[in-house]
Amino acid sequence: MKLLLVSPAPFPPSRAAKALQQMRRMGIHGGDSPPLGLASIAAPAEAAGHEVRLLDMRTENTTREEMEAELRAFAPDAIGWYLATFNIRECVEAARFARSVRPGAQQIVGGPNVGIYPRETMLHDCFDYGFQGECDEVFASFLDGIAAGRPDLATPGLVHRRPGGEIAVSPEVPFPADLDRLPMPSHHLFRARYRYFGACREPYTSMIASRGCPFNCRFCGRVPGSRRVRYRSAAKLLEEMRHVRKLGFREVNFFDDLFTLNRRRVIDLCRALIDEGLDLVWSVRARVDSVDEEMLSLMKTAGCRRLYFGVESGSDRTLELMNKKIASAQAREALRLTRKLGLETVSYFIIGYPGESEADMRRTVEFASRLETDFTSFNMFEPLPATYELEKWIERGGIPDPWHEYLALKTDRIPQYHGDLDRAVVERHFRDAWRSFYLRPRTWWNLVRRVNSPARLKNFAWAGLSMAVGLLTPSRMEGKS
Repeated sequence: MKLLLVSPAPFPPSRAAKALQQMRRMGIHGGDSPPLGLASIAAPAEAAGHEVRLLDMRTENTTREEMEAELRAFAPDAIGWYLATFNIRECVEAARFARSVRPGAQQIVGGPNVGIYPRETMLHDCFDYGFQGECDEVFASFLDGIAAGRPDLATPGLVHRRPGGEIAVSPEVPFPADLDRLPMPSHHLFRARYRYFGACREPYTSMIASRGCPFNCRFCGRVPGSRRVRYRSAAKLLEEMRHVRKLGFREVNFFDDLFTLNRRRVIDLCRALIDEGLDLVWSVRARVDSVDEEMLSLMKTAGCRRLYFGVESGSDRTLELMNKKIASAQAREALRLTRKLGLETVSYFIIGYPGESEADMRRTVEFASRLETDFTSFNMFEPLPATYELEKWIERGGIPDPWHEYLALKTDRIPQYHGDLDRAVVERHFRDAWRSFYLRPRTWWNLVRRVNSPARLKNFAWAGLSMAVGLLTPSRMEGKS
């Protein structure tokens, strides 16, 4: 059967809107990343003999006319959608449009929102089925059932409607234990040329070396089962890196929650890459308490060029509120050591965390401006689904889950909560944070110093222009959504 996998985005109303959307993503979110989750479930589907295409509406800035042409030309029997809570409106809108063009296609939705809000997701009748968890090992056989006209409703992780409209949610949520058994993602399906401000080389793609995170930060959403960490072997990672290099990719962005969690595995991979001599550079996400000089030095020799650190705050008091289990001094030392070895760093911060004061926010802004980091990303706190802070807000306020109205498309407004802090005050400190870091001469000197290829020059120029627009029009400089 034919399967179209879609990463949804709003339909741009005009060419100018398409360009503006791309500029905004480069400035605020750093650019676009390949939809690795969709490529991961495409692989077993292809291995089972299904014909698969992937449409990344966000990066391709797909219009209604372009989606209609895609649906008519490919004529998929099933359409799979990636749904994070934030993109529910655009996902439903695109799925409804797809149903109007291709009414016979079965529409299947997956992603973190289905794991957190399975019933709320399936209240939208444009979706025929939903999947919780990681459905790599069960998705292809479910497609076989659809193709045969007998979908297996006992499939682990499945969410579906019974006759009469009752929504049935599988009590068994799949999380593959042995990641080495899974086929490598179908990188060849990525049609768009992805642009990311930090990329040293183009084209670039994404990979994962592990799934799960054992930490319990109170601002981070946790789908049931996601704290269980599973790893891929160095041999499997090397195999995939060889493969993406043959496909023409020149850089890999590892999207693990925490790449450096297991020191021995990092060192094994680095030594394998050094022995291989693969012409590929890469970047990772790390905690400030999970790196040391020997590991970082080996990573650089093996091709690592950039580390993303979740610093989150310059206030130790706020870090305690977050249950981050680090101190600001550790962040300062980790960033200093990483820069000393010649690796680039990107530091993430949260502004307006519940329980922090204006003094805490000012401390974060000042800390970031003094930190030895190449780039920063500031985000206003948002009470994400399945987080401690959301549950605490609901309990304290005696209110229903504020995301329910958003999921029902009754509002476009993302729930906002900053404890006793006024939103306007948080927004002011948020804008000050961006300005204080990116309008200082040292930051621009670092940018100039880091321009080592035409791709970087182009991406930095796009990001700089986009950020300037945001700084001049504050309403555009919003938190990550």
